[in-house]
Amino acid sequence: MLDAYLGEISLRLDEASWSDAQRLALGLPHIAVALSSETLTTSAEQYCTWCANWVAPDQGNERYSSWAALAGENAGDFVDGQPVRLLKTLGLKRRLRASPPYPPRRDALDDQSKALVYDCQLLTSAFEAWRNKAADSDRTVLMNLAKVGVLR
Repeated sequence: MLDAYLGEISLRLDEASWSDAQRLALGLPHIAVALSSETLTTSAEQYCTWCANWVAPDQGNERYSSWAALAGENAGDFVDGQPVRLLKTLGLKRRLRASPPYPPRRDALDDQSKALVYDCQLLTSAFEAWRNKAADSDRTVLMNLAKVGVLR
């Protein structure tokens, strides 16, 4: 489920679907925070704290706040602090295989696209580090992954 979601980000980058890749990548901190919470909730403050703990190299609170603002632009994606759309998307990804590796087509990027790709790489690397440490051993995360697997 998590692998398929990460694979989707990589696929969107390889297809040069910048806004789709960015939308998915910006959701990763919300997913990690929600999965770590017994109530599956998240907030902009928790988003920034998660980024400060996991994103390397450090990008600074101002950058994390701007990511959180972009990730929370659609208020309909959240219900009572739960990132409902992200969790449903994550649940749907469990039925898909991880995307096969595609040769990246990122060689002729303008500066804005390079920055977006860099942000996506920072967020996916941070999420993978979090997953390697927490998602396989944290009881709350494991229980929430099971819950998300049945959300429809």
